[in-house]
Amino acid sequence: MPVRLSILIRILGITAGAYVWGFSLSPTARKYWTSSYRRARCGPGLGLQWSPLQAMSNEDSSPSLSNNQTSLTEEDLPADLVVTLQQASNETRDLVRETLRQLAQLSLKDYEWRAGVFLSNQADRLVEESIARMRGDTPTYVRPMDATESALGPLGRWEKTSVEWLSRVFDEEGRRAQQIVNSNGELVRPIQLVQGANLTDVELGPLGYLEKTVVDFLQSIRDSETARVQTQTLRPKDLEEAVRGPLGQLELAAVNALREIRESERLRMQQTAVRGGDVVRPMDVPGPLGEFERQVAEIVRGEQRRANERKDRIVRPKDASRRGPLGEVELQATQVLDALSKEETTRFRNIQKWLSEKRPMESNRESIWGFLEALVVGILKGPQLLWNVLERVRELLASEPLNATDQQILAEQNNKQKQPQRSDEKGNSDAKDWQR
Repeated sequence: MPVRLSILIRILGITAGAYVWGFSLSPTARKYWTSSYRRARCGPGLGLQWSPLQAMSNEDSSPSLSNNQTSLTEEDLPADLVVTLQQASNETRDLVRETLRQLAQLSLKDYEWRAGVFLSNQADRLVEESIARMRGDTPTYVRPMDATESALGPLGRWEKTSVEWLSRVFDEEGRRAQQIVNSNGELVRPIQLVQGANLTDVELGPLGYLEKTVVDFLQSIRDSETARVQTQTLRPKDLEEAVRGPLGQLELAAVNALREIRESERLRMQQTAVRGGDVVRPMDVPGPLGEFERQVAEIVRGEQRRANERKDRIVRPKDASRRGPLGEVELQATQVLDALSKEETTRFRNIQKWLSEKRPMESNRESIWGFLEALVVGILKGPQLLWNVLERVRELLASEPLNATDQQILAEQNNKQKQPQRSDEKGNSDAKDWQR
């Protein structure tokens, strides 16, 4: 079966190739490929660098074209063909602009829908918070960003920042879609957004600032490389500071770092020779390698101190008497994890409370869902209620009469409770006698 399938595929491929080859030789195909190439490569008023017409001219051995000719201009083409190519190019451009305008309209509708949903959810949240404050209760929340300022943790701050950034992106894309629709399908980049009545004030959003940063970065590289070619400078770092681009700055930083390492190592070799062959460590002389060795040595000393403190128990780096770099890192990580755990615990309790408030039997008990939930909950809690009654009966049956000491304590408590009542009755009678 696989052999037959491969043979069938080969036959179909040969047939398709023969058909394409025969179609390409026909006059209709030549006209089609010429117009297609014109739409893809040329606009109105531009010349052709190469076209199928040139190939056909060469095949026909036309005396007007020599073997060294590599391009055709519009003057060499028939007038009707030039008009046809221009019309095809205009139709293609109009089709692209219409497609872009329709996509912008869909994006604008999506933006309006998302903005409506966002504003509705925000209004509902504000109403719930107001009702909770009027009741004297803490507002319940589900999302980390909806927590109060005192309960807001790392996840809540991160989500709040992300939501604000995405809201600005949605607003920016909505304005861009509106501008594309108003311009009848003209492509508008995020860096080209405008506002105001005169449409001259540029308002950049997050994507606009990002695109501007990338464009400026590439433009600076282009300008520096152009200046390097014009001044015939070999290395980018040798350019003047005013025209030195990112490549020059990067190369200059790398060269400076290597120079510092070379100078520090040269100084260390000189100190070694002065001390009679005693090796001088990199940390004993200034330089990048010395800074790196100093940090590693600090970590090693901290671990040695922690090992000396450990006798019969394990001492974590953050619990050492003198914390080293690892101890500081572990302490910061532990603080972040504790904050996350506290935040999520509080949020889980709020989720439970929110679910209990949103239950149908609590919000609308008379509805169908409320009645069904109350019925199911009652059926499920029936055995538990019966078990509690049996447990209470068993405790009563297992109880014993009070002894004399317990009876005396109860009698004293009853007497203490009766004395204030008697004094109140006496005070009421004295007041009545005085009124009489």
